[in-house]
Amino acid sequence: MSSMIKQRDSYWDIVKGIGIVSIVIGHASWIIKVGDVSVSIGPFVYLYHLAVFFFCAGYLYNENMTDVGAYVIKRLKALYVPFVVYSFIWLVMRNLCLKIGILEGHVFSVSEHIIAITNIITFNGVGEFLAAFWFLPVMFFSMCMYALCHAASSKCPGRWGHILRIIFCILVGVTGAIITDKQFGLLYNMQIAYLMLPVIEGGHCYRKYQRIYPKWFTILLCACSAGCLGLILCWDIGYIELSRFMLISPAAFFPVTFIGIGFCLSLARIFSWNCFGKIFSYIGRHSFVIMAGHFLAMKLVDWCICVISGRTDGMSVFPHTFYSAWPVYYVAGVGLPLLLECGYMKLRDVLGKNGQKQA
Repeated sequence: MSSMIKQRDSYWDIVKGIGIVSIVIGHASWIIKVGDVSVSIGPFVYLYHLAVFFFCAGYLYNENMTDVGAYVIKRLKALYVPFVVYSFIWLVMRNLCLKIGILEGHVFSVSEHIIAITNIITFNGVGEFLAAFWFLPVMFFSMCMYALCHAASSKCPGRWGHILRIIFCILVGVTGAIITDKQFGLLYNMQIAYLMLPVIEGGHCYRKYQRIYPKWFTILLCACSAGCLGLILCWDIGYIELSRFMLISPAAFFPVTFIGIGFCLSLARIFSWNCFGKIFSYIGRHSFVIMAGHFLAMKLVDWCICVISGRTDGMSVFPHTFYSAWPVYYVAGVGLPLLLECGYMKLRDVLGKNGQKQA
């Protein structure tokens, strides 16, 4: 039984790894050239890259969790506390980034610092290089809503609670799709939190009814789902970019999103058969630090290229300057935050050991 749990945990780390790598890819490139062929890699990963994290959260949600207050505190520790820590670190680093030229803007005045600190404390302040953190309040509020819904539905007899929860999540999700399509921005992007409720419930349902399929079927599912996503892009009916209220359409959003999640799940299963599994599992376990650091990593790549080439014009362009450097952005966006975290962990261990020896 323990080996099955370890295998399951590793698999979902791989899924998260695919999700965070897809986020880095989407931010580092939009259309890339492979020979004479133009590949819409950015639009492709945007079809699923955020939703897959909500699906994972739904799958991993504790079925026996009935204390909503305890769950909210747990989510605050997992999402709000790192949000505040990373935001304050960025606020301290901001002037340095302005000085070396990788950020465009002005030095904050005292009043602007007070505003920035207030925004951070209220879970609402997102620094330039922490732009991806807009997703954290959305995750927090959507999971808290789901926990409340799950606790209420669990009091219903038999399967009625599950059925009512599915209906409620669908209704809230449709409401979120309509609000987002109308471009009605709510506080903390709550319209996206509503939109993600069916995705969370989809992950929870998948946990109940999942099956392990033969390898040939997994490969076929991966190819078919990737092909469907490619066709959607070829039809040119729109893109998914939730931070810009882009859904393709309210009717198409959920089918496209679940096709994208199916692609991630099947690809993760394929990766679990080979060495890619260990790589993406490690990346998935450290997805938070990659989300926090990948924009800064890409701008440091810009700084290095500009220093070497002497081209400093446009160095502050966000999120990056050189479109042809996308392979370097991919590697740096994932690798540099991981290296910094490893360095921090080793330094902490060394300091901890020295402290114990002195004691």
